Amino acid sequence: MAGRNRWVLLAIAWCVALNLRGISISVSPLLPFIKNDLGLTYAEAGLLFSTPTILMSVFGFPGGWLADTIGMKRTLTLGLVLILAGAALRATAPGFGMLVLWTALLGAGMGISGPGLTRMVKDRFADLPGTATGIYTSGIVMGATLATWLTYPYLLRWTGSWKGTFWVWSAVALFALLGWVLLAPSGDGAGRGAPKIAGIWRDRTVWKLNIIFLAQGFVFYSLASWIPTYYHELGLALKTSTRILAVFIFLNLPSSLIIPYVSDKTGGTKTSLIVSCAILLPAALGMSFFPLALTWVYPFLMGSAMGGILALSFALPLQYVEPRLVGSVAGANLLVGYGGTFAGPVIIGWVHDLTGGFTGGWLLVIASIVLLMVTAWRLPKQVY
Repeated sequence: MAGRNRWVLLAIAWCVALNLRGISISVSPLLPFIKNDLGLTYAEAGLLFSTPTILMSVFGFPGGWLADTIGMKRTLTLGLVLILAGAALRATAPGFGMLVLWTALLGAGMGISGPGLTRMVKDRFADLPGTATGIYTSGIVMGATLATWLTYPYLLRWTGSWKGTFWVWSAVALFALLGWVLLAPSGDGAGRGAPKIAGIWRDRTVWKLNIIFLAQGFVFYSLASWIPTYYHELGLALKTSTRILAVFIFLNLPSSLIIPYVSDKTGGTKTSLIVSCAILLPAALGMSFFPLALTWVYPFLMGSAMGGILALSFALPLQYVEPRLVGSVAGANLLVGYGGTFAGPVIIGWVHDLTGGFTGGWLLVIASIVLLMVTAWRLPKQVY
């Protein structure tokens, strides 16, 4: 594939990735309005936010198998169709049951799409796996950032209702689908056949990659869920506490680009992952035990490390798995990773209920960072 054309492909993939978090996270700022309009309980409202994560876990592995069998073009097309259908149909949902159903549909599309992007990098960017993965991962981070920033109050005010904002995000999904169908190359995976995937569940290296993906997701979602509440309970204004979270999330964007790029240049994905954890760990310790000492430094350091860890966790299958199984292993990472990630914010909240504070929960986050670092250190030398 010509050099210029593959960078066009990566630009389209970035637009695809924009839909893999933002379109579901956009629900979060709207939950109070949805809850009031539909008369939901807090548990029901929370289910709307968590449903896509559950479905991404369930459909990640089938999506990886599809990517290895029929190629990234068809797999991502299918995933985007489901995302678009679910995103649009939820804007027409008359009640809670249908809203959950259509939200589940778009979550399934996200699960199918994720491994397709990993397969694309292996097929088209084998010489720059970290850089290419970092670029499309930055689309995931940007989608989450825009969803958090724009949905409330801007899109809600512009459209006049929370259902109106769903139509806007549906348009974003439609744009990505059209761009992908019209511009992405065809033929990938044609005649490749279904790979034999049973063995990956007995592969120790694959399980190390699963643990890394699980640990980074547990850390990110736990921090993203509870940082504002944590600092608000320490006496800061809610507006200030929310800005601390915004700094953490925003710094994920440059680090998701820079750290994988450095990794490609130095040939040290494993080393880059360990160093990133070494930056993240003391910041998490400081936030847990001396939260008001360096209040703005902690989110800066954690965000600067976390975005790179996310991108590298997506890139690891490219370097530790034989090429024909890359999509399937990426799907296994999603199955195990998002299955466990879903529990993170719930466990932190449960520990708070038991102890009356966040220290116990943050100790679990710190333990997850240590687990991530140790598992990365025990990875073998890069194979592919």
